[in-house]
Amino acid sequence: MRKILRRFLIQRRLLKSSRALQASHDLSKRFGGAVLDYNQKMEQERTRLRNKVEALCHQAVSDSGHAEATLYLTLIYFSSIGAHMVEKADRWLKSWGGGLIESGFREIGLSYIQHAEEEVGHDNWHRRDVKVLAEMFQEKFGHNLEVSQLLLRGRVDCVKRYEELCEEEVSGPLSYRSLGVLYETEIMALDLAPKFIGFCVGELGFEVLKGLGFLNGHMESDIDHIRDNVIQMHEFLKRRPDSLNELVDAGQKTVSIFEEYFEACLEMAQNHISELNRSTRGLESPESRAAASG
Repeated sequence: MRKILRRFLIQRRLLKSSRALQASHDLSKRFGGAVLDYNQKMEQERTRLRNKVEALCHQAVSDSGHAEATLYLTLIYFSSIGAHMVEKADRWLKSWGGGLIESGFREIGLSYIQHAEEEVGHDNWHRRDVKVLAEMFQEKFGHNLEVSQLLLRGRVDCVKRYEELCEEEVSGPLSYRSLGVLYETEIMALDLAPKFIGFCVGELGFEVLKGLGFLNGHMESDIDHIRDNVIQMHEFLKRRPDSLNELVDAGQKTVSIFEEYFEACLEMAQNHISELNRSTRGLESPESRAAASG
């Protein structure tokens, strides 16, 4: 009952993001045409990702002996990998903005360049979350996790795939494909983050919010961005309707990469639990630590 109440309370605080998501869908329907076609073509991928994240959350807490520790480590690796995923975001946005300006989409390009300034340092946001969550993990489970090593582990295959997408398949005269990449990353934050944060708060308590700075902050900023994403895609596709399938392809590849990202978070957490269990001290539960200290 306590978990349900915590989830309810935190999701009430996050209603603004859910409303922004719904408003973006309504705007897409109002515009109709190619931007609505884009969203309809992407719905299957978004639904698959949504279901995947929900299943991974429940899988993370399915081990009754180490449910809390697994979820904490999943969050740690979410930010460890995330730091690498967003490290070059400001540079990509500037590059795409320049490419869009050269292609005749000056207003969209300039907005990208302005958006780039907001992305500077977001990798440090993730790094801070890793540090905070590692400190919480040590306090609860008695194991000191080396932050630098956690961050090194975060450079996994999905990071490389994302860099290849953003630097090779979406660049120069193909910068317009970034409309699909950006649309999906920002709609993803509004679609998935509220329930994910609610789940984590329900399982771990409100204190875990101290280690979810990136999730909270990025979701807040994407409330303002998602309307721009819809308008920009609508304006672009009015002039270039033949590019619809290219934007869908970029969007689908983005969702696929993030699906791999979320899978990696849980897999790395479970592997880390196994490492700790094989260590000399093993992995203690908060209850056993409290009993030992008492």
